[in-house]
Amino acid sequence: MKSNLFRLTILILPVVASSTLTNSSTGEQATFVTAPERPAFTLWALGDPHLQTDLDSDPPYRSLEAAIKDSRLGGDQGGESFKWDISIITGDYTGRLQCPGDRDGQDLIDQFDQSGADPNYFYGSIKSMQGGAVSRL
Repeated sequence: MKSNLFRLTILILPVVASSTLTNSSTGEQATFVTAPERPAFTLWALGDPHLQTDLDSDPPYRSLEAAIKDSRLGGDQGGESFKWDISIITGDYTGRLQCPGDRDGQDLIDQFDQSGADPNYFYGSIKSMQGGAVSRL
């Protein structure tokens, strides 16, 4: 089962050094820039985790936990791990029309705990995208 989570990495690369080489026979110049191997700051953006609909599927799928583990350890289908500094989770956490309840919050806590990630590095912006009268507050 594929998760609906995605990765968006914003790279901020400071220039460490630059040098210009001149070809003595043609006079052409080339500038080379050296940057650090790892970006100075990486933001990982996740959208619409839909924890409840993933957990209610057959078999149940812990999509947020799987995405976090993939980022730290690499994917089970060969994807590489990647480093990130903070994560923003946007959209709908449940995948349902009703407002999240206590069970939804506990499932979120459980998936953070099982992933081994510090939940203090995740920031959320929650909104139901399904529309309709039920989702309006």
